[in-house]
Amino acid sequence: MHIRRDPSCVQFLLWRCTPDLPLEPEELCQKIGQSLINNGFVDKSRETWLLVYEETKQHHQIVLVPKTGRIQVRVHYLIPVPQRPLVAFSLACQLADFLGDTHPKAEQLR
Repeated sequence: MHIRRDPSCVQFLLWRCTPDLPLEPEELCQKIGQSLINNGFVDKSRETWLLVYEETKQHHQIVLVPKTGRIQVRVHYLIPVPQRPLVAFSLACQLADFLGDTHPKAEQLR
């Protein structure tokens, strides 16, 4: 699993995750979505082409695009800026655990 800050976000709120596993995009998103629901996330999706899962306590979100396999971590804006990379890293580690993938390295958070 790789994680990096989304270039469009300068406030460290949006992060892109890329797994190392060779899964088809739809299979990947289905596996992640079911794992998120099983671990307390709520499905907030309004469309089938953009899946949104929200963590109920801190309101962080995992966004999945089944057609492309894109995985985006959205850190809640009330988290202080210095803590946002660590929160994103923690969510990426959860995703890696769900997939049986390797955990990202901390230097990928810049």
